[in-house]
Amino acid sequence: MSFKLNLSIFKSTKPDSKIDFSGMMNVKVEELDAFCAFVLSQTPDQYGSVQVPISGWKKTSGKGLAYVSAVAQPPRDWVPPQTAADDAAKSLAAATNGVVVDADLF
Repeated sequence: MSFKLNLSIFKSTKPDSKIDFSGMMNVKVEELDAFCAFVLSQTPDQYGSVQVPISGWKKTSGKGLAYVSAVAQPPRDWVPPQTAADDAAKSLAAATNGVVVDADLF
């Protein structure tokens, strides 16, 4: 379970804009659970915030506009936390030696 969020950030081209840069972050729906698991597994700082690592590169668009392409993803050594259901299933399997239902009962 992992995620990779892609971002593109362009310098504003609107005159007198109060926004210096704007862009988009693309999130694949199938990666939302992994992203949420990562965020929830982090310890918030004194302000209640968590950090998501981002790396970026200078690029030029097909129209010749300079922009920053970036990706947000967990560190390579991040291990997703176990869910309560995973823990319960492992506990049940260990307690019953892997046999959950006795076929002779049916």
